[in-house]
Amino acid sequence: MISVAFRLLSLFFLVLVGGCGDPDCPEGSRPKGDGCEPIGGEGEGEGEGEGEGEGEGEGEGEGEGEGEGEDFCGDGNVDDGEACDDGAGNSDTEPNACRRGCVLPFCGDGVVDQGESCDDGDDNGDDGEATCRTNCALASCGDGNVDVGEECDAGEGNDDETPNGCRTTCVNAFCGDGVVDTGEVCDGGARNSDDQANACRTSCQPASCGDGVTDNQEECDDPEGNSDVLADACRTTCEAASCGDGVVDTGEDCDPGNGDCGFLVLYTDADGDTWGDDLTVTQSCDPIVGTVERGGDCDDGAGTVNPGATEVCNAIDDNCANGPDDTFTCVEGSTRPCDTACGTVGTQTCTGCDWAACVPPAEACNYIDDDCDGLVDEELEGPIGDPVQVSNNLTSSLGPSVAWAGDRYVVVFWDEDGGEDKVFAATVDTAGQVLLDPTPVSDVITTAADADVAVAPGSDPTVIYIDASTTNSEPDARSFDLETGAMGAVFETNFGASWDAYNLDLEATDVGLLGVCEKYISAQTRYNVAVDTYTASGDNVGGGNDQQAARSPDAAGDPEADEVIVAFRDTDETEVGLTRRNENGSETLALDKATNTGGRVSDLAVAHGTGSALLVFTSSDTRNVSVVPVDPALVVQPAVQVSGVHRVTRDSVASSGVDYLLVLGGFQFGGDPTDAVVLRVSPTGAITGAELGIAADRFTTPRVVWAGDRYGIVYSSSAGGGDTEIYLQQWGCE
Repeated sequence: MISVAFRLLSLFFLVLVGGCGDPDCPEGSRPKGDGCEPIGGEGEGEGEGEGEGEGEGEGEGEGEGEGEGEDFCGDGNVDDGEACDDGAGNSDTEPNACRRGCVLPFCGDGVVDQGESCDDGDDNGDDGEATCRTNCALASCGDGNVDVGEECDAGEGNDDETPNGCRTTCVNAFCGDGVVDTGEVCDGGARNSDDQANACRTSCQPASCGDGVTDNQEECDDPEGNSDVLADACRTTCEAASCGDGVVDTGEDCDPGNGDCGFLVLYTDADGDTWGDDLTVTQSCDPIVGTVERGGDCDDGAGTVNPGATEVCNAIDDNCANGPDDTFTCVEGSTRPCDTACGTVGTQTCTGCDWAACVPPAEACNYIDDDCDGLVDEELEGPIGDPVQVSNNLTSSLGPSVAWAGDRYVVVFWDEDGGEDKVFAATVDTAGQVLLDPTPVSDVITTAADADVAVAPGSDPTVIYIDASTTNSEPDARSFDLETGAMGAVFETNFGASWDAYNLDLEATDVGLLGVCEKYISAQTRYNVAVDTYTASGDNVGGGNDQQAARSPDAAGDPEADEVIVAFRDTDETEVGLTRRNENGSETLALDKATNTGGRVSDLAVAHGTGSALLVFTSSDTRNVSVVPVDPALVVQPAVQVSGVHRVTRDSVASSGVDYLLVLGGFQFGGDPTDAVVLRVSPTGAITGAELGIAADRFTTPRVVWAGDRYGIVYSSSAGGGDTEIYLQQWGCE
């Protein structure tokens, strides 16, 4: 207000002094440059030029002069009524200059002078639209005027601490100004945050559940929104999804809100005993009629059977624990294997929940006495297939012998070859196929019915026979190829070259062969039995002591030992002697002698089982056949007659290791041989099956061998009185 008054006073003064001249210069002067100059009159002045002069008007030139005239604003002198006069320096545009009206610079003159922030002249104002105030200060927050860009301006009343006041920044109170204003619960100013736990939010509301920030005492707070219906969501109470919140979350089967989030496991209870059937399990979040929550009922059709029942002897698992009759010795009606008195596996039956006696099994064809009746395979064993003709109609084939080579039978017999009697060999498999046709395996004349064959471990078969080309019918032995029949070298024998030899027998041991031979010595000495041994390759390893005054030898190997039992007629031929020889032929034990109470012994055979032996002989007087068991202690037992009017031949008995098979040739006094008789004999001498036969014309000289799971029987037979041929009949259980 002072500036305005001063300005008005200055203008009034100029009017009084200057008259009605130029509004910008006093009367009698005119504008010149930034100042005023007199028009006409006298005065003093300075100029450039040469010379001096007086007068009115203007002069041009250079020099200096003096003149006198009237005072005026702009003459550089502060005259009466002038506040200033800088002459040519007067200016209405230069800051702080004396104005051309010879007034001092002032607020409102449109020039920003010293001490002024602005000066818009007549546009200065104190309203909200002016940018320069009437005191020449810029419009600003705190000047009490609400300027452009300001929300409020209470001047000195601006305050940053009073609720709802205009702030010192000339903005209205707001959320975030650090002052809790009306409608705000908190205001931390710059500390307000929408992502810091427990901070005042930028809405000036306190941290709370649902603001998307997990604050103290909260388990979660989902920025995307809490939910009480979505699985696995943060709940609206800012608690994590959990069992009992009524929502089925991951890992939960149900959630009824009671804290049990698994399915109800329900079992059908068909018999109403409150126990359910485990096989009818159902899962549900709600109970189901007809079901219960406990299983374990092992018979849901019987109300007396459940885990709460008492076990009784009835073959029923009454209490559904540990099976039927679990509180008793055994389950009623059940069976179990047991050991019978004869060493087989029988059956025991549970009767009254206790085990009854062991009942043997039914007899099976397995070469043992299954049913403990003392008989082996009774009525089960018989011929396997038809007889196989081994010889091929050369002439009459006689004296067969047989050995088992592990996968085939080796059969040797006597026949004619080019007018000379020789030993032939053939092989037959268990399928009845002749693998090797009859092939000569001796290159000399032989004696009929005195050949035998054996197969030592890991070697070709060896045949022993009488060389009839020698003076005293010396025994020869030689091997031959199992596949081709090609003959090997003749073995050197020690049976004695100076005496006639008869009744040869050859037995395999674990390392070679053991042979026995009946020799005629002299009319006084009569006979003896010689023993000779060989390696598998044919090397002679010496013979044992001869048995004096003995005839008709036969030998049998022990399947469980490296020994051979040799049997022979002794002394007056009413006794049969037995000797045990090792693999080198040496006698290891002289066994008892068997006496034939029926007279002389005409023919004999011996077989070795497992822990026993069986001697068989024919009485020459009665033609009865007797067997003599030799017990595990190798003590001879009393003879037992098993057949009449039959004939024993060497090797006509063999053992499976369990029992024995005896094959007898029929015999009629003054007539032809009859059909064969086949008997199963126990180690005690008992007949264990029915007497069977092999139908054949003129059946003679049977020989038997055990082939691992069956027997092989070779024999000679002629049809209608024609040539005699050699046949192989397999015997066992088909």
